[in-house]
Amino acid sequence: MYNLIKTEQQYEQYLELLGEVFNAKPNTKDGDKAELLTLLITNYEKKHYPEIKDTASPIDHIKIRMEDLDLKAVDLVERGIFTTKSNASMVLNKKRFLTLEMIRKLSDLLTLPIELLAKEYKLETNKAEALVA
Repeated sequence: MYNLIKTEQQYEQYLELLGEVFNAKPNTKDGDKAELLTLLITNYEKKHYPEIKDTASPIDHIKIRMEDLDLKAVDLVERGIFTTKSNASMVLNKKRFLTLEMIRKLSDLLTLPIELLAKEYKLETNKAEALVA
């Protein structure tokens, strides 16, 4: 099927293939293909482009993918990722951290690598919250 990427030409080829299946539904043949290609491409980029730092938080990646799939916070509640819309809002606005269970479910639903979602990020606080704390 697919092998580790060894050349720049193979890397470019895999990027094109990923573009063809990027919006595939999770747990489908194309969804699995997208996930595998993402892992292979990410592995190659880490080795060959170490100066490129991904500064986006897991929440940023989730929001981008939700937009790609035309999903709203309520959709994530309906699919069992979050227990309430309020809980979804707190997480998506970086007021509360993702749990391991949320990470696993989001990885499956959004076809994002668990490693990407499990990255450390900072919670956002407003000045009023900081003064009270």
